[in-house]
Amino acid sequence: MSDGDQSSTWMIGSVQLQRVPYFDVLLDAASIDLDGVTASVDWAGPWSNNGQPLVGQAFWIVRSSHQTIVIDPCGASDPFLRTGPEAVDHQIAAFDLLRAASCEPADVDQVVLTHLDGIGMVALADGAPAGTETWSPAFPDAEVVISQDEYDFVATGPADLMGADAFAQLDARGVVRPVLTPHEIADGVTLRQTGAHSPGHCCIDIESEGERAVLLGHLAISPLHAAVGASTNHVDRAGAWTALAADLNRAAGDGALVAGSLWPYPGAARVTAIDPLVLVPLPGHVRDR
Repeated sequence: MSDGDQSSTWMIGSVQLQRVPYFDVLLDAASIDLDGVTASVDWAGPWSNNGQPLVGQAFWIVRSSHQTIVIDPCGASDPFLRTGPEAVDHQIAAFDLLRAASCEPADVDQVVLTHLDGIGMVALADGAPAGTETWSPAFPDAEVVISQDEYDFVATGPADLMGADAFAQLDARGVVRPVLTPHEIADGVTLRQTGAHSPGHCCIDIESEGERAVLLGHLAISPLHAAVGASTNHVDRAGAWTALAADLNRAAGDGALVAGSLWPYPGAARVTAIDPLVLVPLPGHVRDR
């Protein structure tokens, strides 16, 4: 699926998880350590096309205890989607889709970043040339929540860290809230730090009425990373694989939904085997625009 024409919804107990796509796009397999994987993994088909992995630009929305929470909205997209005059066109198109999925930006209570990795559509660009943009909050009444360790890393990190300028402008407006982890975002929804992908990277755990889901952030940029083992896309390759494998093995045992911020349609999976790991797409209830 592409072009953001439908959103998918899952219920984890009383907590609603919704994926609102902008589009899915092919990514060079070698750039994320998946060269040859689509040909060698027999469950790769739904997650790839023509030998290249698909990645998704999407809004992830959690609704719990009368709160609306947006996670990693169209993240890791700054170099090709959020730079220069075209950024404004993308903002308009993506937020039209978000509203069509019954999520008004002004009604969002919290925006949660699993880590920085570009600012994505947490902030709105003014269309100025790259490096000179003025950024404003995309969700005008929401706090931007990030782990304290990731906040500290951004503050002391390299000047060219992707998204750092936009993040700093939001921070100067007083909308960023660094938190110690684990941190309860809402009833049944917890920000859990893993590190490894970046110093303060987190996952999102959802537990409600005996059901469970985990949003893995960028521990697995693609579901196919379950077939790779340690990947070079992390500051700590071994640590990231240890954390990812632990979450996937646990999900195989209890049937939890697993999802990734950048996973393509449907964005979520069940882990049906662990030796080797197999991830099967888990479509949610699809609501047309």
